[in-house]
Amino acid sequence: MKWIISLFLIHLGLCISKSQPGPLSLPNLLDIKGLSELKAWQTFGNIRYDVGRLLIDSSTVGKSQGQGAIWSRNDLTNADSEWTIEYIFRTSGTARDLTYSDVNGLSLWLVDPVHTFQLPRLSYDNFGGPSSYDGFQFLISNEGRPGVKIFNNDGSKPGSTKSKDAIGDCQFHFLDSSVPFTIRISYSKAKSWFKVQVDNNLCFKTNKIEFPKTKFKFGMTGKVAQGSSEVYEILGLRVWDHLTEDAIDDHGLLNDGDSKGDTATIVVKKPEPSGPAQVRQSLMEKARQHREEMKKQGHNPPAHQQQQQPQHIPTASGDMREINSKLDQLESLVKHLQSSINKQETQIHDAKQNSMLQKHAIDDITKSVTDLKSVIAEQYSQLLQAVAQLNQKVIGEVREQHYGMEELSKKVDLLMANHKEVAYQYERETQSVKPSAGFMDVMISWILVPLVIILLLLLVFVYRLRHDIKHSKLL
Repeated sequence: MKWIISLFLIHLGLCISKSQPGPLSLPNLLDIKGLSELKAWQTFGNIRYDVGRLLIDSSTVGKSQGQGAIWSRNDLTNADSEWTIEYIFRTSGTARDLTYSDVNGLSLWLVDPVHTFQLPRLSYDNFGGPSSYDGFQFLISNEGRPGVKIFNNDGSKPGSTKSKDAIGDCQFHFLDSSVPFTIRISYSKAKSWFKVQVDNNLCFKTNKIEFPKTKFKFGMTGKVAQGSSEVYEILGLRVWDHLTEDAIDDHGLLNDGDSKGDTATIVVKKPEPSGPAQVRQSLMEKARQHREEMKKQGHNPPAHQQQQQPQHIPTASGDMREINSKLDQLESLVKHLQSSINKQETQIHDAKQNSMLQKHAIDDITKSVTDLKSVIAEQYSQLLQAVAQLNQKVIGEVREQHYGMEELSKKVDLLMANHKEVAYQYERETQSVKPSAGFMDVMISWILVPLVIILLLLLVFVYRLRHDIKHSKLL
């Protein structure tokens, strides 16, 4: 029993390991924070990272206007044996962007690096990729028929991107749709096929293409016209060195898919299978017909069996009742199974609708969080600018006050110096005035004092003289 469980676990582990994408794949874009973490990839132009996706729009980065690219640094080494490449994309384009159908496009590339990137006069005006290349270009655009066009070139001349020059195409409408699309490309030398699937539906398959034993470089490029509002979102790119179960199993045919060209195997659309109720006669109906036939045989028995009929009719009737009851039970079980299937289909449909609604809600929340993040970043930037301006003003005022204090200190020093000079001059003048003051005192003491005494004496004399005159008149 233990070895059975061990074998089961080993088989389960092998299945899980086979389902995991290989090391050449893009990492989970939700687990990184920027393009700098994509060490195994090279990015060019205006491709940028935003919350689990890579975006290419009409903005200009450097000399690249509306063009972006991401190329793997590692090559696909088993290109001649067996591999599967799967990428998921979404576009925000609307019917208004049909005006730019010959400019807007997203490409996946499988090219020989030696004969592609070493060509003279290499240009990147082919939807962000090389105009001359040796390999395959899988172009998603609305030029001609909307969908994926498959182009092949040997590098001897610039490749064409017109629908009439494609070796095959897969028609589907991707504008005005917020649902991601999955494009899967697989190749097997042993099975002799080259296959393209869109959302698990086969749209192109051929056994006329055989890859040489060489290394292939792969990557994705895109271009958006300047006046267009379309944005290409790359949600994932996974690579396996074998055929995956989804690559082997064609879940259906693309409704509007078409393959063409001398090297393509044309896939004819088959009629859809009908349900059991449409192709199977009811068991109850069969039982009813059988009862009617038995009744007819019972009413018109052969003449030589009329004597034996009473002995066999009860047994046949009992057997038929048992058979009919079992048929009724089986019919009820089939009806119950059909109703259960219909109910489950309804539940699955409701679950899909709920998942789509939840996905839309998550997209809205993601967009709101992104907008909030940009608003917070903008407000934070404005706050930093305001703080910087306030800091500059404070520093300017402090410098002005410091300069004013220095000027005031200089003036105080000058005033103190003037005060000292005035005090010094006053002291000198005081010292020079002292001798003259002594001379004046001497003059006052020797001249004015006698003069005052003389005046007093003169007054006394005049007074007495007047007194004598009055006295003489009275006499």
